[in-house]
Amino acid sequence: MFARAAPPVGRARGRRGGSRPEPARYPGGVSFYDEVLRELVVALGAALFVAHGLALLRRKRDADRRAVTSGARSAKVKGASRAVAAGRTREGELVQVPVARSAAFCALGFVMMIAGIASLTT
Repeated sequence: MFARAAPPVGRARGRRGGSRPEPARYPGGVSFYDEVLRELVVALGAALFVAHGLALLRRKRDADRRAVTSGARSAKVKGASRAVAAGRTREGELVQVPVARSAAFCALGFVMMIAGIASLTT
């Protein structure tokens, strides 16, 4: 007469006493979310390491390119010495990447990447 409703998600079908437990998808009690979090740590660490490593390698080329595009500024140009001393252009962008900051982020990215890989393999 009336159609029987499907059991709610999470309830076992079949006997009232429950059913046999399903085999785990991940060994050792590792859940899907733990695995994804570990992979994200590896990905973010690798991205930090590669991006800041490339920025350190391109440091001199960026300064040379900025000098060519902005033209040779003479000392008589208003604000020329201030821009050179601050390492910034009038638009506020950096002429060269700061070495200490990029080296610190590069090291942090390397440590995150290695720790993430170690947690994935164990």
